Order: sequence, then structure tokens, then C-alpha cells
Amino acid sequence: MKNLLILAFAAVLLYSCEEIETNSPAFQGSIDNVTFKATDSRVIQNDDGSYSIQGVTINETMTLKISSTNVGTYIVGGTSGNYATLENSLGIIYNTNPEGSGEIVITNSDASFNTISGNFNFTAMVSGVDTIRVHNGVFFEVRYFGGSGVGD
Repeated sequence: MKNLLILAFAAVLLYSCEEIETNSPAFQGSIDNVTFKATDSRVIQNDDGSYSIQGVTINETMTLKISSTNVGTYIVGGTSGNYATLENSLGIIYNTNPEGSGEIVITNSDASFNTISGNFNFTAMVSGVDTIRVHNGVFFEVRYFGGSGVGD
């Protein structure tokens, strides 16, 4: 009986030793149904007071530019000051302005920890050449760099 108890304890101990992956901060989405998962992400306050949320992989950089970090929905495309871009490994930049569309939604803005979280979807183009669709995009607890970290 004692051996059975020791064996059960050892099994529980080994089972509980799984490695837990932490995804904070996180920036990811699907580009035409191919997963984009950033290895680095950050929010940078631009000189004009706007903010750029960036997710970077070894081959691509996705940038979401918004006028503020306040909770809310920011429409991208057309002549909006808000936009989304994707630069691929060849240096080709897909842009929502002027022909694309989409939205960036800030669901949480935490000034005490200088982080924001939210989601995004957009269609971006290289005019007359190609179009990409980014959907199910999410950014979670991405940190601010520069500025006060407080929206307009």
C-alpha cells in the first residue's frame, strides 16, 4: 500500500511539471488564413501624439496607427488618420489607406502598467497589385514606450 501511495504521488508530481507558456504581451492574427504571431510587440507614441502598435516577426512587421490609446473603436482606411500596414520580407508594404478598410478596437488601456489590449481586422492593399485580409487580430498587454502612455 505504501509503494502504491508513493507511486501515485510521483505520478501527480510528474504530471504537474508541465511547462506553462506565458503570452504577455501578445500580438497575433491571421493574414489570409496564415498565422502571424509576433516575436516582439510594443506601443510607441509618435511625435504627432498618435500611437503605433507594432508586432514584429523575423519576416514581417505589422503596424496599427491610432490617434489615441483610449478604449474605443478606431476605423482605418480611406483618408482616416488611423491606418494599418503590413511590411513583408520583400519590403512590400500593404496599407489600408487610401483603398483598404477595417477597425482597431482598444478594449483595455491600463495607464498604471502602461499597457493596452484589443483586437483588429483589416483589408490592406498594394494599389493595383495585391490585397491581403487580416482577421482575428489581437494584442494583449502590449507596453507603451515614449510619451506618457495616456491617450488624447
